[in-house]
Amino acid sequence: MKKKRSKNEIIAKYDDSIKKNDSSKKDDVSTVNEVEPEVVDEIIEETIDIEEEPEAEEEISDLEEAEVLEETVEVEERPIELKEEIEAKDTVIKDETKKSKKGVYFSFNLRLFTNVIVLIALIVALGYCGVRSFITPADEIVKYNVNSDIKYKVYLKPNDFYDEPFLEEGMVYVSSLIKKINIDYKYNFMVDKKSDIDFSYKVVAKLVIASQSNSNVFFTKEYDLTEEKNEEIVDQISHTINESIDLNYVYYNNLANKFRSKYAVNTNSYLDVYLVVNEKSKENNKYDLNKESKVILTIPLSMQELNITLDNKNINETKELVVHHTGIARNTITFVIMVVLIVAIGIVGYALVKKVLLLTNNTNKYDNYVNRLLRGFDRIIVTVKTMPNFENNEIVKVVDFQELVDVRDNLKVPINYFVITEHQKCEFYVYGSNNQVYLYILKAVDLEEDARNEKEGTRT
Repeated sequence: MKKKRSKNEIIAKYDDSIKKNDSSKKDDVSTVNEVEPEVVDEIIEETIDIEEEPEAEEEISDLEEAEVLEETVEVEERPIELKEEIEAKDTVIKDETKKSKKGVYFSFNLRLFTNVIVLIALIVALGYCGVRSFITPADEIVKYNVNSDIKYKVYLKPNDFYDEPFLEEGMVYVSSLIKKINIDYKYNFMVDKKSDIDFSYKVVAKLVIASQSNSNVFFTKEYDLTEEKNEEIVDQISHTINESIDLNYVYYNNLANKFRSKYAVNTNSYLDVYLVVNEKSKENNKYDLNKESKVILTIPLSMQELNITLDNKNINETKELVVHHTGIARNTITFVIMVVLIVAIGIVGYALVKKVLLLTNNTNKYDNYVNRLLRGFDRIIVTVKTMPNFENNEIVKVVDFQELVDVRDNLKVPINYFVITEHQKCEFYVYGSNNQVYLYILKAVDLEEDARNEKEGTRT
């Protein structure tokens, strides 16, 4: 059990502490001193022992205990008030530190390394988009299909044998009974790429009078049975042409018979009746289509009986067109991305240049500020070369260097200075009582931000 002191000894020790403080004030006017912490703690401890020791009732009377408590109340209140003041000050410092916290801090070297990696990645992406933005496209294959269909009916003159006014296709017909032939043409065009195409078409009858062996042609002539018609498709893949005519068979058959009888020659005469279609692509098409197609129906002439034949040459077919692309095509999406990447490279490159200049420039704003602190407070600052370890300490962060000077003046200990990153970051700290460390961290990025905020504030 600790030996208790009498009230007179406690008061005497307190008076000695007060006198010692008075003499300290005379020696150092610039520092405001309080009761030494060791004395305060001892007085509090002795006072608490006097109040809580159960055996005190046996050693002193009730009257003496009241006197001791009365005389020591002033001694007890002053150190308690001192502790409360220090704790309140620490609380204010901690609160201000929380307010000034600026998020997670990344070291200068990490930020510099990140800038370089990001810049390299952006340059690689820019190169890729550049290749993809301007390319020479490969040749393109466009397929198209053309097919046709012909339907005809043979209309008869009035006669005693056929009840129907016409006969269907595919039969053998008596020429002297034929009045006219109705022909229906159907022409289909399909392409595998949406296109703009102009179509022009008409029906033509070609009379051919040749030798019986067809080795010599005596006479040939074309007759337009319809006027030329024009149609078009715009951004479509298919089109159908329908055309119907009534052929005057008697007229063309009489021409052939007249030629044979007048010139007394054996002839082989026939009439080619065909739909001729011209297809031509418009100028905005990527391929060039210029084609003529014919759907032919052959009708024999100068014969007692005839068999009409259908000739579909070059009609039911599928063909390919090769589209040759010339010049350089631009991919709009990758081109826009490339422009954005150029802007991003400019921003990242500017930030990287600034960081490199900070490394090479030893007289930046941060260095100037640190040098002023080291010169102005040289007598109380100690430069250390070993990184401090605060794992077992209670860290109290202060918001500015002047706060740390105030703490130092109260504790009468030096301020330690350690460089974390040259020209970028350092820390000042003071070891306090109860395993506390008062810490002030100075960063170049914070000084730059403060200067920028101050500049913006003066503009507004």
